[in-house]
Amino acid sequence: MSNTMSISSDKKSIMPVEKQQSYDMAIAQALSLLKENPSEQRLDIRLPYAEYLKLDQCWSKEKSEAHISEDQRYPYLAYNSAIETASVVTVPNQVHEVAAKEMCREIMNSIETYLAVNPPAVGEIQDIGSTTIKGSHGRYNRILKQADGLFKFRGKGFGTRLMVAIEVGFSEMYHALCHDKDLWIDGNHVKICILPGTLQSNFILES
Repeated sequence: MSNTMSISSDKKSIMPVEKQQSYDMAIAQALSLLKENPSEQRLDIRLPYAEYLKLDQCWSKEKSEAHISEDQRYPYLAYNSAIETASVVTVPNQVHEVAAKEMCREIMNSIETYLAVNPPAVGEIQDIGSTTIKGSHGRYNRILKQADGLFKFRGKGFGTRLMVAIEVGFSEMYHALCHDKDLWIDGNHVKICILPGTLQSNFILES
């Protein structure tokens, strides 16, 4: 075998050494950010799913050795299979957290006011907060994503489904927010995705 080639982790294809080294460097960069966990940082790196699994395994080992609980929300590792991109999201700053909580509170207040004539219906809408969701639809079947806020609806003959997702965009570029929107609407069939950013850039996108 040529010394310029190496076998990839899935043993099904041959990968150039340079490309594997590039993936290894990206994984090392992501792990460094996960371990340092500075305030309000996001790193997006292109990784095939097999390479993302390596990163996920390494991070799981790091968490175990550092006695980091699996219930700890941040930092977290996400994956978008549609664009083969892994994302590291570090602990949000206070502005980010306040924006997410206030948005969820306002939504619930509006729901309760609107449905005041039918109180039982309010109980069918559930604020599930910042929850990690795994994808199951089409090219998004390998996604792993944590929203800043999620609302579920449970109705007779309707089942339980995600209806509203909130992504606070203080640490994200516009294109990253657009990918998040696609992930929630196309990948999880969410009906509305709310993207609050700065005071001048708030978006509500519907499927």
